[in-house]
Amino acid sequence: MTDKNKTDYAEMLKKPEYENLRTLLRDKIVPTRQLNLITSQVARAQQQIAARFNEGAFWSADNSLPIDGVLIVGESGSGKSFGLRYAMQTLPAIALLDGGVMESSPFYVDTPTHGTFSMLAKEIVRRADGVDVREPKDQDAPGKAISAIGRHGFTMVAVDEISRIINPQRHNTKGLAVQSHLVWTMAIELLNLSTSPTPIALSGLPHVLDSFMITDKKEDAQKVRREAHRRMRIVRLPELDPGLDRDMLLGAIHKYCEVAKVETKLTEADHIVPRLVHASFNQAGSALEWIQKAVALAKVRPRGKLDREDFAYVYGDMTSAARSANPFLASGWDRIDIGKIAPRSFSEAIAKPEAA
Repeated sequence: MTDKNKTDYAEMLKKPEYENLRTLLRDKIVPTRQLNLITSQVARAQQQIAARFNEGAFWSADNSLPIDGVLIVGESGSGKSFGLRYAMQTLPAIALLDGGVMESSPFYVDTPTHGTFSMLAKEIVRRADGVDVREPKDQDAPGKAISAIGRHGFTMVAVDEISRIINPQRHNTKGLAVQSHLVWTMAIELLNLSTSPTPIALSGLPHVLDSFMITDKKEDAQKVRREAHRRMRIVRLPELDPGLDRDMLLGAIHKYCEVAKVETKLTEADHIVPRLVHASFNQAGSALEWIQKAVALAKVRPRGKLDREDFAYVYGDMTSAARSANPFLASGWDRIDIGKIAPRSFSEAIAKPEAA
């Protein structure tokens, strides 16, 4: 790729058509294994609220079974945030009795970046009640959040990227214990609401699981942590597999090209699937993003035909990788340590603890 080509490509990425097409492609759903797992588990969690202790009587607060929550964990780029938003947007109605249904009423909130639980509680109140309030004190925060949710009778609650709060890089040992205790207190109290038990789905990076093992000085706090560990169903998102996910990735390329009206010049010799998997840290969300960018670039180029160079350029543009370190160009692409070249998404990288 010559300097002239680099300049031309850089100009193409600045075109409004490029960004507009990327936005369009992001909205096209590709049924990955990860997405299917999230949507099925969130729908299952919501359906729990119809479960009755006495099946012969109508559901009521006194005739309901205990419910559990969902904790979705995955690496950066796994698709957990997109999947959780999509699952909440597509929740089915709830079957209460034979022939009877209740329309879903979902509530979704994204954990504030660099947040504390108090900041999250403030955001929950703002989004649920439509009013701005002062950030509550730690001891008051769970109650404020739960009250705001309870006032609206939501059938499913989702809190995305909870690892922005449960983060050992941001808090010392004591602070981490306090912040994670507040998170699990809110989760358990929502599941136990006497008037309307409310399922909750949380998503985060894998280190969130470590918070279940924290030893609290107070027995009440330890009890909350144990109950949360027992009642939050853990859903671990699988990594991409070049064999299992081959058809899905090729299907995504075909789908995006069809939407963008772009012809593909890719061949078997390009080994595009294993290159994509490797370049994406084996994460489905990242792989789809590379495809979207490459197809959008192919569309705004004069030829308008997708080839491996489109993937190589968008990868190089995002990572500044040399040709010899670009997994879409190098012949020894499978030996490239992309962890030293391409950081994961910034928004999640800042919330991820450093490896020991």
